[in-house]
Amino acid sequence: MNIQTERLEDQHAARLTVEIDQERLDKAKQKAAKQLSTRANIPGFRKGKAPYSIIVRYFGEAAIIQDAFELVSNDVYRDALAESGIEPYTSGAFEDFKLEPTPTLVFTVPLQPEVDLAGYRSVRVPYENAEVTDTDVTNAIKTLQEQNALTEDSAHPAKLGDRVTVDIHSHFVEEHEDEEVEEDASESEDAEPAADEHEEHDHDEHDHDHHHGHGDDEVFIHEHDAPIIFDSEHEPLAGFNEAMLGANVGDSREFDLTIPDDSEEYEDVAGRQVHFGVTVKKIENITLPALNDEFAAKVTAEEEKPLTLLELRIRVRENLERMAEERQDNEYARQALDAMVDQATVKFPEEIIADEVENMLEQFDQQLRQQGFTLKDYKALTKISDDDLFTQYRPTAENRVKRGLVMREVMVVEAIEADDAALHVEIDRLLENFDPSQRDNLRPMFEEPKMRVSVLDDLLRRLTTERIIAIAKGEAPELPPAVDLEVDDEKQPNDSSKPEVVEAVNEEINQKGEAV
Repeated sequence: MNIQTERLEDQHAARLTVEIDQERLDKAKQKAAKQLSTRANIPGFRKGKAPYSIIVRYFGEAAIIQDAFELVSNDVYRDALAESGIEPYTSGAFEDFKLEPTPTLVFTVPLQPEVDLAGYRSVRVPYENAEVTDTDVTNAIKTLQEQNALTEDSAHPAKLGDRVTVDIHSHFVEEHEDEEVEEDASESEDAEPAADEHEEHDHDEHDHDHHHGHGDDEVFIHEHDAPIIFDSEHEPLAGFNEAMLGANVGDSREFDLTIPDDSEEYEDVAGRQVHFGVTVKKIENITLPALNDEFAAKVTAEEEKPLTLLELRIRVRENLERMAEERQDNEYARQALDAMVDQATVKFPEEIIADEVENMLEQFDQQLRQQGFTLKDYKALTKISDDDLFTQYRPTAENRVKRGLVMREVMVVEAIEADDAALHVEIDRLLENFDPSQRDNLRPMFEEPKMRVSVLDDLLRRLTTERIIAIAKGEAPELPPAVDLEVDDEKQPNDSSKPEVVEAVNEEINQKGEAV
């Protein structure tokens, strides 16, 4: 078997041109002819019993050759992979065949991703300490008040201060017809889909129930039985409360609102108009408890020693500072990782993007189902095609793939590992989140192989994130002498010497098979 390998750089794939001997093809032709004869009634012969020459006259030589090449392709492909040493990302494609001058099969093979981190250790990102203000603490205390408020169903129309349970259906309003008419046709054809949000927000981190995109007629908020306190702090969008004041239980109202130009929450769609359809399910009067030591003792009643109001404020501030620090570290790590991605060279086949988009749409569908909605419903409502969805999601998918691959390579080059002892420490840490009486019963679950792999994956990801933060701050430890930053072809991310679990910020990227 003679194999020629051609690198397709623009596809990050390889083309294998494989010559086979005539005898191998002849055997495949015999087998193909026999299979064909079992699927047809050839006059004068029982099914599968006609001689080869008769089958050729009945079906034609071309049909037999076509089937013969398909029969032999899987074995030839597998042998060619083994001989060439190519590691595919996923199944290759049988591209073509020819008979002359020698029977030849051509395959296209998506290659495993490759990452060159370049000078990733030179990345530096300014770090700003997280800040928690007195206002933040006051707002958190107010949330506790609301959670412990006295409520009473109201038969009166909704007023400011009430808690109103509603169904909300809203979507971005289409552009005015006169604007569409004035739009130059050629510009319309060349315009790319609005997908800027995907550059800034990964879909699995974005609130799908509140903002699914910003193409015409796309969903903005879709919620059932959503409790909203009618005040400025809980208003879904400026003007919402005013539009709903005076509504009774069972009323439905429709109105349009414009997203403010200075909106921080929806800055990527600021200025867009949204159409709301809102149905009132329940109206409640709420009475907030007084802020005193009695209130503090009530909300901390399950603790060994209930807190005073001052102690509660201190506790709340500590919790807010911890959460703010975690958010700041996560954002800082994202910025540092993006800086590493920007200077790295990352190569991968298009199939990875397709897989990532599919994962994102599955996550989107799951989130929609929690609200009694489905991806199919969403596509019907927004009149968006599968191709348009792919185009819309592709930029974010590409960013996630690049981040994941770079993060994975950082883990490998930095020799970040976790042994059994570290894994057990991590399991103990996770069990601390549960009631002490439940921990012994839950521990066997964490010892199951799949769960151990999941915990190990999360641990490696966290350790890698911590290392990225340390690098960006200029505080990373020296690399061990054995670690070579010039990663050659034999030490690519899928080398068997690397840790078993290497999933980073995106779905685990593994070799997916060798069959055509």
